[in-house]
Amino acid sequence: VAQAVAAYVGTDLCEGIVLLNSAGPLLSQQDWAARLKEDGGTVLSRMKKGFGIKAGLPEYNPPPQWLVDGGANVLFSILQPCITPILKSLYPSNQNPVEDCAKVILRDSRDPFAVNVIASFSRLGPNRSSNELFDEYAGGKGGRLLVCQGMADKLGGGPDNQPLRLQLFETAAHGLQFQAAPLEGCGHCPHHEAPGAVAAAVRAWLIKQP
Repeated sequence: VAQAVAAYVGTDLCEGIVLLNSAGPLLSQQDWAARLKEDGGTVLSRMKKGFGIKAGLPEYNPPPQWLVDGGANVLFSILQPCITPILKSLYPSNQNPVEDCAKVILRDSRDPFAVNVIASFSRLGPNRSSNELFDEYAGGKGGRLLVCQGMADKLGGGPDNQPLRLQLFETAAHGLQFQAAPLEGCGHCPHHEAPGAVAAAVRAWLIKQP
């Protein structure tokens, strides 16, 4: 979301972006160039043309609401008992925040309208990659990017993939002033596991700004 907002407002209103274990599609420059050629442009440029074959996008055809609601309720019933174990696996270096986070997640998942969050995914357009968003944000004017990455994150390809993911961020952000803050031992939420280290990285990044 932060990347999309920054891309929309540009560097005049947003001078820099801080990402904390950002998720979403992230391609090598070679794969990104091939994707643009194959698809006939960025997701944004194609969505402006509408949906369907002419725009290179699938027709809007979401599943029936009853099916989405039923599937979401089944998914919640399966995941709710697993909230705490999942969080513990994602907080390898500091599990102190787990219990409070689990309570909040369980409470929100029991909201009567929580199924609408799942339903929304059946109605959203294609994901825009970080490559596309960084290019749009830079717009030939530059901009700054700090990536705080938990190097023990089990998501995003697992711990072995995190060094490569940082490299992909750097190449994807070729039009930006890039800085990485690899946080060893931290999982998917480094700002919870090591708030002091994350705050120090952000503070040092801000001080360096012209």
